[in-house]
Amino acid sequence: MTYFGPASGSLVVDDVPEDEDPEARREENRKRSARRRMAKVRRYCVANDITKLWTLTYGVAQWDATEVMNDVNGFMRRLRDHLGEVVPYVYVLELHPGGHGIHVHIGLQDRWISHAQVRRLWGHGHVHYSKSRSGPKGARMLARYLSKYMVKDLGLVGAGRHAYEVAQGFAPVVRQIRVTTFREALDYVCALHGKTPERVWSSDDTEGWRGPPTYALVFD
Repeated sequence: MTYFGPASGSLVVDDVPEDEDPEARREENRKRSARRRMAKVRRYCVANDITKLWTLTYGVAQWDATEVMNDVNGFMRRLRDHLGEVVPYVYVLELHPGGHGIHVHIGLQDRWISHAQVRRLWGHGHVHYSKSRSGPKGARMLARYLSKYMVKDLGLVGAGRHAYEVAQGFAPVVRQIRVTTFREALDYVCALHGKTPERVWSSDDTEGWRGPPTYALVFD
């Protein structure tokens, strides 16, 4: 996916009226933060072909999110040692809907590792997995699945922290160009991909959009 927007570091003025209800402002900021997190995870999943989802649960309910994140980081180190290399991943914490503490959803690449081995590496309970379709569409599907839990994670691990993580060193490459028209930008990106986008999204089509003018192009 390709995005067009203001250059990194540019100033964006919040046009929320000063007399707007503070609670409404906080809610808008929460939604904006959630959208940024979801976009980050979506781009990460597509760039790294993450299409397999593992869910890690606890045999004994665990309610401490910090301890859960420590356990997951330990699991990822053991998985790295087992595979013999560092791999991209993204994980999200979720409060179990049945009241059984916290469990974890981890997105990984589609590579062979047995269910029994993952359970041994986890060491705290059960594991389950599912597979999306291959390619960018499958990665976007998995990212959407993870994103619905990211919207709910506020407050789970305390102020200033979030309940998801991605492996470092696998961030998508960002290219910045300067153009004077959207047509020039579109031609550049189409030439880069060697085809036209499957879908084009514009902030102009979104009622109540408060950010800078933005376009998103979706390629297969």
